Amino acid sequence: MKVFGIGFQKTGTKSLNRFFRSVGFRSIHWPHSVNGVNYEKMCGTCLTSKKLVVDTLAPVIESHDAFTDVPFPALYTELHRRYKESRFVLVTRDSDQWWESVARHWQLKNRRTRRLDPYEYLQYNNYASSELSVVSAKDRVLLQNIHRQHVDEVLSFFVNYSDQLLAIDLSDPNKAEKLSEFLELDSRNPYPNVKRKSPSHGPPSMRRWRP
Repeated sequence: MKVFGIGFQKTGTKSLNRFFRSVGFRSIHWPHSVNGVNYEKMCGTCLTSKKLVVDTLAPVIESHDAFTDVPFPALYTELHRRYKESRFVLVTRDSDQWWESVARHWQLKNRRTRRLDPYEYLQYNNYASSELSVVSAKDRVLLQNIHRQHVDEVLSFFVNYSDQLLAIDLSDPNKAEKLSEFLELDSRNPYPNVKRKSPSHGPPSMRRWRP
């Protein structure tokens, strides 16, 4: 069984990854470079096709049990089609808190713009009405709307597959218990709280990437 975290970045994806690992899953967070292979760069050449992106990531998916962060939120329909017995976890978050976390992560208050990395580009352009490759603090409403639309569309998609989706809020104190029940785990490990570190700029090789 594969378990895909399909909440947007900055919805506690690192904590979810830690939880998966604590219960014995081979979990991976943001598969940029794996075993010396730069998968994000490879995926950057086929972002118009979710099928090709999943094809490219197939070695990573086959060698792991659980997955969090980009690009998986953008791929849930293809992943659901391909991995029939998989489960999906959608962690939601208050829209304003989510934006503040994103703005800190991208340091939008300290610089004018930020160019999206390939996985981020795939996630946000899954819903953008026109191409979105560079973001700034002025895009707050746009990105919040994209975040909300993602949650709405995931919930709508899984109406007929309700046993395969768990939707939980980041602020829910019973996240660990709900995850354990959803994944049919015997253990009741606590839910880790990964403290925020310094903002990430993404790997140097991605800073010059252009869609």
